[in-house]
Amino acid sequence: MSVFKNGKFYHYEFFLDGHRHRGSTGVANKAQAIQEERRQRERLEKTYSQVIEEEARDQRRKTIQQAADEFLIEYKAKHEAPTFAVYALGHVTDHLGKKLVVEVTPTAVKRYQTDRLTEKAGPKTINDEVLLLLRLCGDQGDLIRAKLRREKAMKLALPPSPGRAYTADEKARMLAEAAKLRSKNMYPALAARGASGTETCDLGNVLNVY
Repeated sequence: MSVFKNGKFYHYEFFLDGHRHRGSTGVANKAQAIQEERRQRERLEKTYSQVIEEEARDQRRKTIQQAADEFLIEYKAKHEAPTFAVYALGHVTDHLGKKLVVEVTPTAVKRYQTDRLTEKAGPKTINDEVLLLLRLCGDQGDLIRAKLRREKAMKLALPPSPGRAYTADEKARMLAEAAKLRSKNMYPALAARGASGTETCDLGNVLNVY
C-alpha cells in the first residue's frame, strides 16, 4: 500500500488478488490521502469477498453430477491423460450424483467409503475417489476433510506394500517400456529413481498403470 503525489493531488497504488489498483485520491493532504486509499482498498476487498461467497453459494447449489461434469471439462483441458479422473468420478457420481454439493457431509463420505468397500474396491482407489469428491465440494470439502482427519477417518488404511528390489533385467525392461509411453516424464523419473538407489517398487504397477 502506498500514496504518492502526482501533480496537485495524491494518488494511491496497491495490489489485491494479484492485480494492481491505482487512482487519484482527489486530495492534496497526505493524511486524507491515506484514509482515501484505505477506503478504496476496503471497498474492493468487500466486493471481492462478495464475489467469492456468491461463487461458493453457486457451487453448493449444484448436484455432484453437475460439479463433476464441470470439473472434468477443466481437468481434460489441463491433463493429457484424464482416464483416472473420469474413472474415479464415474464411481462418485454413480453413488452421489443426484445429491447436492451442500448435502455432502462427513457422514455421507464415510457411507461412500463403506459402500465402495462392499463393492470390493481397493482402499487406495477409494481414497483417491474421496479426494476428488472433496475437490468438487470446494470450501465445504476443506471443512469435511478437516473433520474426517480429526476423526482419523479421512483415509482408509492401505495393505502392506508388495514392493521388492528388482533385478537388472527387470530394470532394463521397465525403462524400455517407459520409453514407449506418451508421457515424457516417466522415463527420466524412473531412471533417476534407479540411480538414487531407491529400487523397491511393484514392477507390475509401474509397467501396467500407464
